[in-house]
Amino acid sequence: MKYQIFVTTCTKSQVNDLNRILIGLHEAEPDYLGEGVYANQASSFMYPKTPFQEAVKHYGVSAFVKTVLFESEDYNYLFNIYRYILNEDMIKQSHVYNWQEASFQPDVYQFDQKGNFIKKWNTEIIDFYGLPYNRYLQAVECGGYLLNSYWGFSPNLFNMGKPMQIVFKYNLDGKLTNEYYSIEDCAKKLHLDAEFVRNAIKNQVLIDNKFYLSNKLYELFNAKPRRQYAKVFVYVYKKGRFIDKVKGKELMRLIKEHSWKKIAKAFDENHGYYEGYQMTLQPRVLINLYSLDNSYIETFYDEYSFIEKYNVTKKEMNQIQHGNKYFRDYIVKYNSCKWYSLILETNQIKRIPFAAEPIGTGADGGEIEMIFPENYYQLHEIFKIDETGQQCIVVSPSVRKADHCFSVMVRLIDDDYSSVLDKEGCKVGCLTHFIGNAKPELHDCGSNASNSVFNCWKFIMNSSSYLIVQRLT
Repeated sequence: MKYQIFVTTCTKSQVNDLNRILIGLHEAEPDYLGEGVYANQASSFMYPKTPFQEAVKHYGVSAFVKTVLFESEDYNYLFNIYRYILNEDMIKQSHVYNWQEASFQPDVYQFDQKGNFIKKWNTEIIDFYGLPYNRYLQAVECGGYLLNSYWGFSPNLFNMGKPMQIVFKYNLDGKLTNEYYSIEDCAKKLHLDAEFVRNAIKNQVLIDNKFYLSNKLYELFNAKPRRQYAKVFVYVYKKGRFIDKVKGKELMRLIKEHSWKKIAKAFDENHGYYEGYQMTLQPRVLINLYSLDNSYIETFYDEYSFIEKYNVTKKEMNQIQHGNKYFRDYIVKYNSCKWYSLILETNQIKRIPFAAEPIGTGADGGEIEMIFPENYYQLHEIFKIDETGQQCIVVSPSVRKADHCFSVMVRLIDDDYSSVLDKEGCKVGCLTHFIGNAKPELHDCGSNASNSVFNCWKFIMNSSSYLIVQRLT
């Protein structure tokens, strides 16, 4: 008899741009796809007990392609290769259906409902019934009733118990990583309260920001868009500033929203952005501060808190942002993360490209002429250049020069007139977007326009485009 090590690939299911696969060892049968599934036997997958069987039922056998890697009449030889391939690192891969390492297993003994011995099994039972071997070991451990049978490690001894109530554990990618034969068993092995486990299963709560629990089997687990954020800590930001770490009703009160469905939608569809707030499940560590001897001092989740606490000047902040790790008598580790722009910017904000390269550099507070394809930016409005992060204020009304060509005069936002325009981010096609109005009472630049001259402005800025403007008298 010949045996094969094979890979079965699902052509219609992908994780991280990789097709999902199952690695198997079995007798050489052309129609066998793995885990008890036969392409010509619908009964082998119509009542799925594993994620792979669930996938076959969902996509159909035509979506699966089997490739033989090794073939031999020596089962032990192939099993050693199989165990080498299906190691701990392999089963951790999200696109792999297998979730248990290949290993030698103890024999299990099957009994009928009256306690009569039926058969001795080893790993061949996996293919016969299509269940993971771990399931039978759990049945022995708890004296559980499984597949209309009882199970034990001896032909003369077994415990007759209640039917098993399987709890499935899924990681953040939705991949099955473990099974437990009861809620109590799950709670014990994960060091959780049993009541908490029941609520976590019911509400599909993300536990420790690492995994989900469910009493149902899925090819890939997807949490319900309702209450998964109700019992986990959420980090809340507003206008780039870290506000608080809250959960449950505290979160609802903070962001003034009483619908978990809307909160979940903000996470799923809008990067956690909701009504001016940014919610994250992990803290966004932006700045870590250390002493000169590398002793940790504190962490900042936004630039504002750091600037305010240490009275950081704009020049010092620019040096930190550009890689200077020394700040006065401290060492600063600055994480310039792309996530940070998401705190204030959503894909709902309109982007306006440059129609021509700007004229002027803005040196010594001078004006710069910028050309845009539409009449968008108005007097006193502030916008940001996406590529460089530089911010500008419009100092004159827009002038139409031609079709799809509107000119505005701007100044770089600066408190000491030391900045100059970085034209690398201002080439034709480079994007800009609106931030705010320096004089919000001027809703229409043509009505009640003030002729006040702004002599001196103090700006507190950060790299993510939020700006606080205060006029000095």
